[in-house]
Amino acid sequence: MVMADPRGGDARQAYVLEGEVRRFPSAEGVADAKVSLMDESGRALTVITSARGDGTFRFAPLASGRYRLHAVHEGYRSTNMTIEVPNDMPHTITLLPEASTSAK
Repeated sequence: MVMADPRGGDARQAYVLEGEVRRFPSAEGVADAKVSLMDESGRALTVITSARGDGTFRFAPLASGRYRLHAVHEGYRSTNMTIEVPNDMPHTITLLPEASTSAK
């Protein structure tokens, strides 16, 4: 895949970043989780995981570089991770349940 460099307009290699959002401890996919990807300049892209319940997400086209990946879903703690693109490692984000705040 090829994309235009936003700074100079030159053609550059483009990459795809795919992954899954899973819930702890069951490892089930999280449907409708909000996943954001921010580059080093602060530009962010946001997608919502698949409503099929498998928790998959996809960002494309992306330039090579370092990104911050952030996932959030109601009832779970938000999770951040730093990733490098390109990277063929699986990108699985695990969301932990929010702590219970019930009073006794």
